[in-house]
Amino acid sequence: MLLAIGLLASQVFFPFREPLKHRFLLTAFMTLYVCYMIAISQLDRVMYLYHYFPPLLFGFVILSLVFMELKRFWTWEFTAQGKKVGLLVVGLIVFVGFQFYRPLTYYQPITDEQFKRRAFFELWELTCVKCDKVSSLAIPCKD
Repeated sequence: MLLAIGLLASQVFFPFREPLKHRFLLTAFMTLYVCYMIAISQLDRVMYLYHYFPPLLFGFVILSLVFMELKRFWTWEFTAQGKKVGLLVVGLIVFVGFQFYRPLTYYQPITDEQFKRRAFFELWELTCVKCDKVSSLAIPCKD
């Protein structure tokens, strides 16, 4: 997402000699992604995995569009061996990331310290069961 935002912002502030070939598609999918995430952020209920599939698909499309744009700046020559290594590295990253967050998905017991390590962004507002809830976005009403 950051690369896509950077490419689109660079077109506005520091235009390339050649404009982006897929600027409309990149802008459209970034808009879809941002609008979906804004809408989802307004929900007060539990978010399940299927809620995140649309932005995941948008992200895949955006990533491919960014790579197609960046391909103009660098010539990438991938051999069959390079493709295998790249696929293996990406697969390992996905596997390790899944293993790291698996206890949250399958409700496996973990310690409070292990839980806090999985709270990657403060904005997620993940809190352990016995911990005090502190929101950086809202102040709770007092009855």
